[in-house]
Amino acid sequence: MTRKAAARPLRTLHSSLVTAFSVQPLEVFPILRPLSKPAIVGILFAVFLLALIVYQTLGMNQYECEVCVEFDGRTKCLTVKGENELQAVQTAKD
Repeated sequence: MTRKAAARPLRTLHSSLVTAFSVQPLEVFPILRPLSKPAIVGILFAVFLLALIVYQTLGMNQYECEVCVEFDGRTKCLTVKGENELQAVQTAKD
């Protein structure tokens, strides 16, 4: 009988340790709530601004111009880009 009496406290101790150190499963999808109007406007503005930056950067036809200057036996070349040919040449001169 001493064995049975000693086994019960160990079982109780084991179950209390399991309860104390058990990890609750994480929720995969938290409770969703509707976004406020300012949050929606902010998200739309950020998406619009990002789309505008990408369009201006990639969608623009750019002219590339290389200007070389030789002075005192040295040559210095510079490659520039501009919206049109005149702007590219002007940028290279400046």
